[in-house]
Amino acid sequence: RIEMRKRLPYLVITFDTTTFAMQMEKIALEAGKKGRLIPLPTQISAGCGLAFCVNGYSEELKGEWQEFCQKNIIKYREICEVWL
Repeated sequence: RIEMRKRLPYLVITFDTTTFAMQMEKIALEAGKKGRLIPLPTQISAGCGLAFCVNGYSEELKGEWQEFCQKNIIKYREICEVWL
């Protein structure tokens, strides 16, 4: 019997360029924020092919990341919820 892995919600931040995505990863790591770069999920059809992924999703978490990006002058395209 094959068991399906349970899909979970993630906060995904997309970028227009690979440079912006890599900048996000570097700044987030330096700030001690949890997250990682992933290939752009197939549900999203925009951006550079990389996205920054954070476990979990809530409107509060989305606001925290929007504020973090604004404070650190990180240019992102979109912050969205994706089930992976």
